Amino acid sequence: MSHSAAPLRVPAFSCRRRRWASALAACLAMAGAQADEVVLRNGDLITGQIDRLDGGKLTIRTDYAGRIAIAWKEVATLSTDRPVYVVVDESNRLKVRLRPAAEGSVSLFGGDWLAGESVALARIGAMTNEPIPVVVVTGRVSLNASATSGNTETRQFHFDSEAVARSVKNRFTLGGVVERARDGGVETKRKSRVYLKYDHFAGMRVYGYSNADMERDAYKDLALRTTLGAGAGYQFFESREMNLSAELGLNFVNSDFETAPDESYPATRWALKFDRHLFHSKTQLFYEHEAFFAIGSSKEVFVRATTGLRFPLIERLNATAQYGVEWDKIPAPDRVSTDRSALLTIGYHW
Repeated sequence: MSHSAAPLRVPAFSCRRRRWASALAACLAMAGAQADEVVLRNGDLITGQIDRLDGGKLTIRTDYAGRIAIAWKEVATLSTDRPVYVVVDESNRLKVRLRPAAEGSVSLFGGDWLAGESVALARIGAMTNEPIPVVVVTGRVSLNASATSGNTETRQFHFDSEAVARSVKNRFTLGGVVERARDGGVETKRKSRVYLKYDHFAGMRVYGYSNADMERDAYKDLALRTTLGAGAGYQFFESREMNLSAELGLNFVNSDFETAPDESYPATRWALKFDRHLFHSKTQLFYEHEAFFAIGSSKEVFVRATTGLRFPLIERLNATAQYGVEWDKIPAPDRVSTDRSALLTIGYHW
C-alpha cells in the first residue's frame, strides 16, 4: 500500500512584504556603510544622503539620479550614517542618528533617545542636516518709484513689506503698504494699510488665528477702516517650494468715511494665500485674497486680491510683476466699486 507524500505547506507572504523584508535586511546590513538608506513601502531601497524632510516630501541626494523627492507617507523606515536634526511631535527638536525599525517607524539614537526608542514616522514633521532654529524669520520689501518732468509732471511711489516669524506652534505676520501719486501737481492717490496676524497651530495643519487690519484710502473716501477678528485656518502645504493656506472666521468691521455715513458691522472673513516656485525655483507665482461679508446684510461686502510673479535678479534681490484688485459692493457716493493696479517693483527678501 503506497502513501503519497503530503505537500509541503509554506507560509504565504505577499510579494510586497517579501520585498520590504529583503530591503529592510539590506538596510540593516549596510547601516554601518557611509550612506543613508531609505526603504519604501513597496520594497524599494534608495541609497544616498538625506537632504531634508519638508512639506511632506523627503529629499535624497544620490550619485546615480541627483536629487530624488519622495512622499513621506511612502517611506517604510530609514537609517542615517550621521546625526541629523529632526522635529518630533511638532515641538521636540532633536539631533539623532536614525536606525531601521518596524514598517512605519524608525529608531532614534542620541540626545534624550539613547535607548533607541522606536518612533512612528508620522510623528516626525521635519528633518535636515542643519540645526533647526527655534524661530525662523522670513520677509520681503518691494519698492516702485517714478517721476517725470517737462510737459508731463508725474510722481509715483509704492512700498510694501511683510515679515513672518514662525516657530513650531506659532506664526506672526506683520505687513504694510504705502502708495502715493501726483499728476500735474495734483494728488491722485493716497492710501496706506497695515496688518497683523497671529496663528497658533493645534497640529501640523490646523491652526487658530486672530487678525487686525487698518486701512486708509483718501480717494475711496475712506478715512479709516479697521477690522478685528479671529477664526480657524488649514495649512495644506508649507515649504520653501509651495505654501497654501485657507482661513474662515468672524470679524468686526468699522469704517469711518470722510463724507459718507460711517459703518460698523460683524462680518464673515474668508482668506486664501498661495505661492509656488516654478522653473527649478527660479520664479515664484503668488496669489492671495481676503473677502469680508457683512452678517445679516448683503450690501456690505469688500474684497482684496493680488496675484503676480517674482523673478530673481542678484543674490536676494528680485523683481515683481503683480496685479491687484479691490472691490466694494457699495462704494461711497461718487466713487466706483473696483480699483485695479498693475505694478513692477524691485524687492529684497530674506
